[in-house]
Amino acid sequence: MKRSRRAQTFLPPPHPNADAHERFVAAFRRMTQAERFQTIVDAGICTPDGKFTAPYTSDEPSMRHPETWKGARPRRASKTASKQARKSAANG
Repeated sequence: MKRSRRAQTFLPPPHPNADAHERFVAAFRRMTQAERFQTIVDAGICTPDGKFTAPYTSDEPSMRHPETWKGARPRRASKTASKQARKSAANG
């Protein structure tokens, strides 16, 4: 039996702050890029020079490299790179 490949839309469960969240998202969309940046600076996420603050930085490889995240697939070589590798192996 074939499985249907319909796109599924993810809807998060409702939460008690849904109204406040909707208002924030609407306000955030109206902001300029400079206002958005100032918002994350005021929240303590970034410094004024654009670097993450200590709570938002990590030296753990799993945070820096998406390929080490749980369930992530290793990156595949491009078709061109694969063809070049086969040619080199055949010639060399």
